[in-house]
Amino acid sequence: MDLRDVVGSSVEPLRFQAQEKGLAFNQLVENDLPAWIKGDSARLLQVVLNLVGNAVKSTNSGEVSVIVDTALERICTKISDIGIGIPTKAQASLFEPYVQASKTLP
Repeated sequence: MDLRDVVGSSVEPLRFQAQEKGLAFNQLVENDLPAWIKGDSARLLQVVLNLVGNAVKSTNSGEVSVIVDTALERICTKISDIGIGIPTKAQASLFEPYVQASKTLP
């Protein structure tokens, strides 16, 4: 799969949503990444779309950033925002079956 294409196509619709909310939207795919990698592009697109979508949804001001780079011969995708965050108590269950930390946004 073309990593740049997968990341770009997954975040582009969300860039518009972020801009409508007045958020800065930063996307950086490092130049030293391989042009092609072996992997499940549909699954990667789904994961990035969900994470970035949640970041845009939970951020009322500031910015959302998507950074793809390499670290220790691995490809790292980092999605950050300055939204409401996840309470410390709820963080322990992040990798358990789905639960929603909060039913409402401020």
